[in-house]
Amino acid sequence: LPFYSTSDSQEVKTPVDFDVVDKALHVQYGIVGRGTVVLPVRLSPGAQCKDVKATRNYVAKFSWPVSSRIKEDKFIWQIRKSVGEKWQRYIPELKLSLTIEGPNKLAFLPREALKSLSGPPPELRVLRILVSPRYEHLRDARSLAEFQKVFVHLVRVHRVIYVKASVLHRDLSTGNLMFNRDKRDQAYGILNDWDLCEEMDTDPKNHTPTSRHRTGTLPFMAMELLSEKPPVHRYRHDLESFFWILIWAVHHFELNGKERPPNDIANSWMTGSWDAMVSAKGKVFDGAIEFALKFLSEITPTFRPLIEIWITPLLDMFTAYHSAWKAHTRALKVVLKNAASNGQNKTIGINKTIGIDEEYYDDSSDDENDNRTEGKNAEGKAVGEDHRARGGLDGKIENQVTRRTDTKGSGKPESEDNRKVDDGHDDLPAKEPWNEETANDTVTFEKFMLAIGQSPELAIN
Repeated sequence: LPFYSTSDSQEVKTPVDFDVVDKALHVQYGIVGRGTVVLPVRLSPGAQCKDVKATRNYVAKFSWPVSSRIKEDKFIWQIRKSVGEKWQRYIPELKLSLTIEGPNKLAFLPREALKSLSGPPPELRVLRILVSPRYEHLRDARSLAEFQKVFVHLVRVHRVIYVKASVLHRDLSTGNLMFNRDKRDQAYGILNDWDLCEEMDTDPKNHTPTSRHRTGTLPFMAMELLSEKPPVHRYRHDLESFFWILIWAVHHFELNGKERPPNDIANSWMTGSWDAMVSAKGKVFDGAIEFALKFLSEITPTFRPLIEIWITPLLDMFTAYHSAWKAHTRALKVVLKNAASNGQNKTIGINKTIGIDEEYYDDSSDDENDNRTEGKNAEGKAVGEDHRARGGLDGKIENQVTRRTDTKGSGKPESEDNRKVDDGHDDLPAKEPWNEETANDTVTFEKFMLAIGQSPELAIN
């Protein structure tokens, strides 16, 4: 079978043998999903391949993605070509890739036998194998300074890829924020796993699902996406994922490869109904003293220096963001309810005046006792495309669908009062048009970088 050297997209016709050198690094268990398996491998004795060294450790990733998705290796080629040489080092350097499709027995999955049963046929899938260098995870950083350095690299390259390649990752997690080391043993970030990324289209009407399940890893998903009818996945949702990853890290990482089991706060982000998970994450922003004390007590000693210089400024920014989001959602519900009672024609006119994103509106129940379990398993966890147990998690799902926050350009940090989330009782429609991309300028790359004491300048060219 033909396969490819992903570094230069050239077809390789001579077989290359690898040895599996240890137990699997990751296995995705479940009846549904891509069946992802990641194995540690090394070049077999006597085997040869361009740019693959016998002395280096690699990983082989096996997965069965939906056939309609653009191939992950081709996305990586596209991204590397678009961002230029300076930024390529922060993107995985795949060495070999192979896709097996059609009736080939090597691509067989048990779901093929279900085609004869009643109901919708299973989605057509292919077997994809990728070989890349073995990178380290964020928890493997040797010091807090090294963790900060890698984290900043990853936020930056994520933005560069979005700007230059028009590609959004859509599945940021502790499992794919990684790093490599150069010849001087200096760490630099690697933004890994592009199998669920998507090319951006400025027109949300052109957004079509590539699978029957939503996209993301539960504890790191933006609150707005935790819904029965999630909106289009936008750049600001990925920025919010960086925030939740950081919170997870300060609560669980002890560096040098050590990580605590998920605490009660994190567990509440990935169990129960959608509304329950949104409510659990919302506690981070509501300013309750009891929760704040528990939140602080869970931060590991290594990461306590980040409370003042990273956590607090980012908390200010995302509190303002979610306050604006909640107010906008309430306004939409009131406007749509009024429009529905007065006829469809008025609804169309309102959409034009307040800039409604039709895929944004969340009509899920506001009832706190709503314990709907569609899309969940018996334990209340979301059931979706891929439940990858990364870092002790089993919450991956895939669906169709400088240290200040300067929100007014004044350079002054937010006050504590600004962290209070709107009480939800003001049901008047918003007076200004709603900007979906930045939530009315409350969450942007520039503000995120300023909140953690970094320059927002990218020097893309």
